[in-house]
Amino acid sequence: MKTENRPTRPWARHHLTGVLATISALAVLLGSGALAAPAQATTDDIAQYYSARPDSVKTEKVELDHNVDVADTFKEADKQGIHILSAELLVGNGGGLYQYDPNLSASKNAESLQSQIKNLTGTSAVVTALEVLYPPKKGSQKQQSSPSATAQGSAVKGEDQVRRAFAGLDETDPTDDDISRIRDDVENSPGTAESHMLKPQANGVPAETNAHPNNVSFRTDDNVGGKRKVTYDIQWMDKSDIKNAPDGWGLEVELYQYNYKLSDVIQRPACPKGTDEKFWADAGLHGTTITYLFNNKKNSSAKAKLEPYLDNNHWSDPCYQGGIGVGFGKPKTLPRWDETILDTKIHQRLTVAMSVPKGNAAWSHIGAASSFVAYNCQAKGKADTDCMGQVGIWPEDKMGGISDMLLLNKNRKWKTPTYFSWSANAVKRPAGLPR
Repeated sequence: MKTENRPTRPWARHHLTGVLATISALAVLLGSGALAAPAQATTDDIAQYYSARPDSVKTEKVELDHNVDVADTFKEADKQGIHILSAELLVGNGGGLYQYDPNLSASKNAESLQSQIKNLTGTSAVVTALEVLYPPKKGSQKQQSSPSATAQGSAVKGEDQVRRAFAGLDETDPTDDDISRIRDDVENSPGTAESHMLKPQANGVPAETNAHPNNVSFRTDDNVGGKRKVTYDIQWMDKSDIKNAPDGWGLEVELYQYNYKLSDVIQRPACPKGTDEKFWADAGLHGTTITYLFNNKKNSSAKAKLEPYLDNNHWSDPCYQGGIGVGFGKPKTLPRWDETILDTKIHQRLTVAMSVPKGNAAWSHIGAASSFVAYNCQAKGKADTDCMGQVGIWPEDKMGGISDMLLLNKNRKWKTPTYFSWSANAVKRPAGLPR
């Protein structure tokens, strides 16, 4: 069977050409004064963080003392001047994430989050942790309030202060609802039976290593509750097991959108303003909600400290590429399932459903990959998109393959909306859904 070429590093976050392009772009920005640090974080500073990730702006993940209501959390953050980047959630018997939209008020963010969770799962969410942005050091004369921080005075700084700010809020337990409906889209899609439940095939194509998932499905849907919907379903079967991964490595699964009208040479942060919106789904991911479930649905989120994060750091990505990805800083905490179906033992299964704001394009070409990335988040306490994949040497000789695995080659020119899957047990890919 002829297989697709797998580049050595299909979409590495940090590579030489990206660094060179980024240095050039930063030189322009610094020369123009665009990265001058104001005294307090403002709407512009938050936007600047997403586009340029300046060192003057710090982020940290803070585990709350107890689970808190979403609306109460966002309201208190607004009152205290705490700038939220994302919220980690408990959703029924699963988990979730929400990427805060700095252009919306606290109440509108809470409404959007719960509305999307309801559309995806049929239930509601509570907050367990927050990723916050600390404003740059004082020194500039510029001072103004952002829609998400209307408090008088300077914003709260420091993990302990942030945690104490929410300690007085009532504890709110998550519902005990089963959210396995998020699997319906992939389980009921054409080709699923051929790719998910096949017996092992002698001429099947193995995964890159025995740590990579060897059964992966993606589905994209145009309009679900006014948003784009992306569903990932990944499984480790037979010889593949996440427990085979080396210590200190996280896992990212990414759907890449392509707009060939944009430059494939110029790289972020030097892309024109509004680039992220020129795809099927808005690659900026502000206001994006995800929910996830693993294995056989039993107390999914509480049993594993997966350290999920939304992969919205597109630093050094070319303008024509807009990623929609999710990462897990500690995937080896995923418990074993070890259920046997049709002579195939499934060690672990992880399903992720994403609700993403629409971009300006009716469709986009797509590609996909799964990648192991080094865990460099010890100082932050939990994984996030900025600290993952900074420094690390993948033990290729020991693992028998590279860290990245191409799942859908962009040269196939598949378009959204569609369903596709890759399985080590399949001898033929299912056809994409017709447009």
